[in-house]
Amino acid sequence: MSKTIQLIKDYFPDVKKVGIIYNAGEQNAVVNATKAKEAISSLGLEPVEVTIANGNEVKQAAETLVSKKIQAFYIPKDNTVVAALESVIQVAEQNKIPLFVGEGDSVKRGGFASYGIEYFDLGYRTGEMAADILLNGKKPTEIPVEFPKNLELVINLKAAKAQGIEVPEELRKNAVKVIE
Repeated sequence: MSKTIQLIKDYFPDVKKVGIIYNAGEQNAVVNATKAKEAISSLGLEPVEVTIANGNEVKQAAETLVSKKIQAFYIPKDNTVVAALESVIQVAEQNKIPLFVGEGDSVKRGGFASYGIEYFDLGYRTGEMAADILLNGKKPTEIPVEFPKNLELVINLKAAKAQGIEVPEELRKNAVKVIE
């Protein structure tokens, strides 16, 4: 998350306000939004949040953020908002506002960019841990908590065009995956 927000700061110097939409009733979304707001603030940017209770409120929340003069969206990992991501994409495209997201699958759907993990790699590593327990007799308490090591930059050039973004060549070169 913090690498994606740093990306906003590094490549979009005109951005001062970053809009966040999340479901305040979804605990993991609250945690992710809190971390996002901290990361945004730590870079001298202003986080502007709107909370929703269900997917039907996502488009209106995105429009509210536009009325609050945000210059970028950041959608954290949030099941409710991600399920209705097309609503945010539509608002981002209509208003030419870059849409940064919390994971690569949302980039494939129309978000502009994200640093994230490959779910395949996460599942593979989880399988290795399970094998240690089932085949090698390790106790779960003997396996340390791990965080993903390989965060990959994914950008969507079609989304960039629709959101009015000119993608700097350096950013394109840094991307592990470029969706065209």
